[in-house]
Amino acid sequence: MTRTGATEIRPKAERILETAARVFAERGYHRATIDEIIQRAGTGKGTVYNYFPSKERLFLAVIESREEVLRASLRQAAASAAAVRGRVEAVARAYLKFFADHADLWKVLIHEFNQAHPEVRVERRRRARARHQEITALIEALLEEGLARGEVRLPASAGGVPALARVFYAALFGVMVLGERSEDAERLVPPLIALVFEGAGG
Repeated sequence: MTRTGATEIRPKAERILETAARVFAERGYHRATIDEIIQRAGTGKGTVYNYFPSKERLFLAVIESREEVLRASLRQAAASAAAVRGRVEAVARAYLKFFADHADLWKVLIHEFNQAHPEVRVERRRRARARHQEITALIEALLEEGLARGEVRLPASAGGVPALARVFYAALFGVMVLGERSEDAERLVPPLIALVFEGAGG
């Protein structure tokens, strides 16, 4: 394959994934059709099936591509400020914004796709656990740095930074699961950050 041919592949696949993400979010998994995705992506059926051999594989590829967007967003947020507090807050906001922006797509994943394809449910759970562990580790590394700098208050009975990181992530995950609107979720970030960096006593 020539260099030009190789460089054309990724934009085509990305255009299909972006279009499919919108169609699945709008229509749901069952009502979305490959034909509509093809039409809106401005590509051919053969091109779509060359990258994604089935509707199931296309949907999974959409989810996996969105998960990579989340990872990149969190990594960028974790390096976005000098102070640890600013970086942890940026991570929290990036996490909540991602799931607010992709709420419809994740509802389709949980309520439609997983029910229709129980054979992939175990793999999806494994990937979800890996994502939870990865995000918790990112938060833990930031809090360890904050503790070393004296920015984080950690009572001796709190169970250490790993426990604090898990609690912090559990709070973010809970907000996401409850489906808070983006603006409501944003208002929950400052008190959560204050709890971590200032302690329950303020």
